[in-house]
Amino acid sequence: MAKSKGPEVLRVSSAQVEALLVTVRAHLPPETYSLIESLLRTLLWIMEVLEQKKATLGRLRDARFGSKSEKTDKLFPEKAGSGNPNPAAQPKAKRKGHGRRGTEAYPGAKRVKVPHPKCRPGSLCPECLKGKLYLLKKTAHLICIIAQPIFGATLYELERLRCALCGKVFTAPALSEP
Repeated sequence: MAKSKGPEVLRVSSAQVEALLVTVRAHLPPETYSLIESLLRTLLWIMEVLEQKKATLGRLRDARFGSKSEKTDKLFPEKAGSGNPNPAAQPKAKRKGHGRRGTEAYPGAKRVKVPHPKCRPGSLCPECLKGKLYLLKKTAHLICIIAQPIFGATLYELERLRCALCGKVFTAPALSEP
C-alpha cells in the first residue's frame, strides 16, 4: 500500500489571516464567522508554538485539554487561597537530607550500642601513629528493618572515633543480623 502524502503546509502570516477574517466577515453569519475565527486563531497559535521548537506533544495536549494532574488547589480551591498567592514567585528552599527517613522516625526500635572492635578512646591513631583518638558525640546510625506482619526495627549506634591530630574518623563496622 502506498504512503499517503499529508496536506500541503501553507505559510501564512498573522496579517494575512486578519485580512482574510475581515473579508469573510461580511459574507458569513455571526455564528459561522466566530467558529472560523476561533479555528484560524487556534491554528496560528499552534503554528507559532511549533516554530519556536519549545513545544512537546504533552504541552500541547495540556494546553488544549488541561492538565490531568491532581493539584491541591484544584482539589481544594478554598484552601489554596489561604497560602502564598503566587507560589512561582518564591523559589522553594532546598530541603536537607537524602530523602530517607531519619533514625528519629523509629522511636520504638531496639537500640544496640556497637563499640569499635580495634580502636578505643585515648589510644594512638592507627593511621598517623601520633594523635590520640577521642569519642565523637554523634554516633553513626544503621537501621535494620526486619519485614514481618508487624515489623520490628533495630537501630545500631556505631561508635565513631576521631584522631585529634590527623582528623581521620574510625567507625565501628556493622554487625551482621543473626
